[in-house]
Amino acid sequence: MSFKQFWLLFLITISIVSIVQCSPIPSQNPPNSPEQCLTKVNKMKNILHEIKLEQKRFRNVTIANMELFYEMCIDVTNCIDTIVMPDFLRGLLGIGTMFLKSACDEYGFNVGPFSKCMEKTKFDLTTLKNTTTDQQPRPKCELSNDEFSELQKFVQKECGDEVLKDMMRNEERVKSMLCSDK
Repeated sequence: MSFKQFWLLFLITISIVSIVQCSPIPSQNPPNSPEQCLTKVNKMKNILHEIKLEQKRFRNVTIANMELFYEMCIDVTNCIDTIVMPDFLRGLLGIGTMFLKSACDEYGFNVGPFSKCMEKTKFDLTTLKNTTTDQQPRPKCELSNDEFSELQKFVQKECGDEVLKDMMRNEERVKSMLCSDK
């Protein structure tokens, strides 16, 4: 996680905390009250702080902490989606949760089946580059359709259907993985 990504997540989290704390509708045992969501947001904020410290100390974040953050991220967004509040606050909160969900999806991909398969097999995506004949215009770092097809075959053979489904759900992220490594 880059410094910029960390601060964006931190600001979103603080915004969500502020809006949830200001929610004027008292809880009457709805599926999730503002207080319950606030507790979850604070837990997520603590995990985010731990990740920041870990990254600062070791220049890396463990998969376990990324998985914990991902699970907490999904829990928080699900909780927020069920809070009963005025439409105005719902709109403000919706903007913050939209960015949070995007971050959750990115973390989900980074700790998901496809990423674990790549780690387990020690597969190097760069081995696919320049081994196919696909001539579509694209950034040099991005996998072509032919290269992606070769990767699909490898993933199917080495890691199975669940991983292949995860790869297909995240096709654009997979195709551009080499671009983010630069």
